[in-house]
Amino acid sequence: MAQKTAQLHKYLCVVASEGGIDPEVWLVGYAELKGKGLFLEYRDELKKSYGESQAWMKVFVFQHFSMNRFSIDLNNFKKEHRDFSILEAAHELGRIHKKEIFA
Repeated sequence: MAQKTAQLHKYLCVVASEGGIDPEVWLVGYAELKGKGLFLEYRDELKKSYGESQAWMKVFVFQHFSMNRFSIDLNNFKKEHRDFSILEAAHELGRIHKKEIFA
């Protein structure tokens, strides 16, 4: 499934770029992507499947939406980075979590 995710995203990045669209992948619920999480194999295969593709730059990782974890995390980040728009804050937070999970 990770290979299919990367394959589809890379394809969409090529096709959509012709129309000025920049597709993103948001992985939500990162707890299962670290430690003894259920999706460690998916995480590793996803990174491997992207290889050196520029599409990897448009993959973002976040806490789960349940119990407002995503909103709380984003709001806390935004408090420390007031000059960021909400989209800039989300992207930067998603990059930070991606580094944590895929390091």
